[in-house]
Amino acid sequence: MTHLDIEDLTARSSTLRPRTVCFTGPRPKRLCGYDHGSYRGAVAGLVEVVESLYRDGFRRFLTGGAQGFDQLAFWAVHKAKGRSGRSDICNAVAVPFPGQESRWAERGCFGQGEYRTMLAMADRVFYIGGADDRRGTAMHRRNRAMVNASALCIALYSGGPAFRDARTGDTEATMRYAEAAGSP
Repeated sequence: MTHLDIEDLTARSSTLRPRTVCFTGPRPKRLCGYDHGSYRGAVAGLVEVVESLYRDGFRRFLTGGAQGFDQLAFWAVHKAKGRSGRSDICNAVAVPFPGQESRWAERGCFGQGEYRTMLAMADRVFYIGGADDRRGTAMHRRNRAMVNASALCIALYSGGPAFRDARTGDTEATMRYAEAAGSP
């Protein structure tokens, strides 16, 4: 695992962007809660998506490390990478600020322990902001940095085309930004 900052993500983006995918989606309360068993099917489906993207030439996969879909996507990439020994896959996490996990439960599904394990297993960890950054601002900066570094943004969103309205949620905002940036 290598720890890098936003400048490293940006510098690497020009050559890696055509082969990079980022993920965005909801937190556990809008998914299946905090039960590991509830997510097995979702992770298996995401593994298939990752393997399809791999066949299409994508090699770097970015998640934001947040609870919910971000972590599910990370573990799906991890499984796809290990399933066939694809050592050329880079499973990266873009952390909005150090201590992102400080308000989470210590143990359990999407807890601090799982988060630390995820960071330890990541091929790259990019720190987008510092510990003094405001939570919301840092998370939006993280989302924009991931989109800017990616040719494709995979979103889990149940609201259909309504993301184009005035909503301000992270997933909706990231989808609008990706569309405007040309990262479908």
